[in-house]
Amino acid sequence: MDLLPALERLARIELRAAEVYLRAALAGQDIKSRQFFIDMSKEELKHARTLLEMAPQAKAAAFEVDLSDQVDGAVEEARKRVASAGNCQQVFSALLLMEGSELNSIYESLLHLYTNYLVPKGLAEVFQHSTERHLEMLRQAADLFGLDDCMRGEMERLRVKRIDYYRDLK
Repeated sequence: MDLLPALERLARIELRAAEVYLRAALAGQDIKSRQFFIDMSKEELKHARTLLEMAPQAKAAAFEVDLSDQVDGAVEEARKRVASAGNCQQVFSALLLMEGSELNSIYESLLHLYTNYLVPKGLAEVFQHSTERHLEMLRQAADLFGLDDCMRGEMERLRVKRIDYYRDLK
């Protein structure tokens, strides 16, 4: 897929991920849990905004991006599971499905492409929307929500895979 349509598609996926967190906030039992999920939703919105801000440079770029349909499926499945979750463990299980997909790795890969190839050296804004920070927020929630050891272990294994999803067509 060409770079510009890939950025736009991934931005839409990030927006749907933000919606998943907002649905979790609506199901929150108290103000702390609701605020946590709202903060996570804001992180996803930052990702979408960042991707759309890359669009002007992407129009003329000779790069192609491999986006798996599995990412769309993981976000949609998480949305369904959050909507039907009966407890906090089930909500986090759904969120782990989404956060464990390729979504974060693809996002990081496109940030790398943008900052290293698409803008002149010294002109790139340093992005503070690291997915590692995003995942760390999720891991820290284990204490806040009193998640069981199994869920904590799964959250500790969440990492961004360093894979380049783009290729230069020049």
